Amino acid sequence: MTPIAEDGSFSVEWEVETDLSDPGEDPEIYTSEYVMTGQFTEDGALTSVGENTVDSGTGCSGDYTFSAAFDGELPDPEPEPDPEASVDVPELTESDLADVGIGITGTGFPADAVVSLTVDGEEVGSETADADGAVSFTFKSSTLAVGTHEVVLTSGEWSASTSFTVIEDPADPEPTPDPTTDPEPTPDPEPTTDPEPTPDPEPTSDPEPTSDPEPSPADESGDDELPVTGSDDAVIALIAGMLLTAAGAALFVARRRLA
Repeated sequence: MTPIAEDGSFSVEWEVETDLSDPGEDPEIYTSEYVMTGQFTEDGALTSVGENTVDSGTGCSGDYTFSAAFDGELPDPEPEPDPEASVDVPELTESDLADVGIGITGTGFPADAVVSLTVDGEEVGSETADADGAVSFTFKSSTLAVGTHEVVLTSGEWSASTSFTVIEDPADPEPTPDPTTDPEPTPDPEPTTDPEPTPDPEPTSDPEPTSDPEPSPADESGDDELPVTGSDDAVIALIAGMLLTAAGAALFVARRRLA
């Protein structure tokens, strides 16, 4: 039983001993070595090559071609790589490309293959595909111009391409003023009670008319003496005061003499 590798190749060696003596003579044993290699293709065909070296005592040797057939089921062949490329967003602004970047994904590459990333013909990085042939990149740039840009993922003879578009940053909006708080409403004043009406004053009676004073005797006599002013009571009080003063002075003098 000869094992066959995963890629369909195989190799086998064996020896054959031959007795070249004539009948009745001592045996003359010669050993022939055989080597055969082959390759099974995806369609089930087999290509093989064999070599044989014969030590016949005469120094002859030769190469022989063998054919072989496979008895059994071939393993499923590996799928042919069919890579594809995609981006997470088809369009983004200049600021987004510089700050966040764009995600680029490749699928269908050979497992564990090294995949390079090219943007507009310039290689910008490389990554290794996983066991399923998938690979991903995050591309950032602060210098890429506005417009559409081509992306190519390449690994050996396999490649896939896509594109994305860079647009201008929007203009800065006008600043919005801070909202002002509406003033608190002023409560309506409490209603006031009307004042009690002030009663009209009682009407006063007109004063009684006074009679003209009687003319004094001086006015009648025509003398130039000043008229007497004030009432008779005032004159009496003045005379009494003078008398009291004089009495007090006399009493003071009398006491001084007695002393």
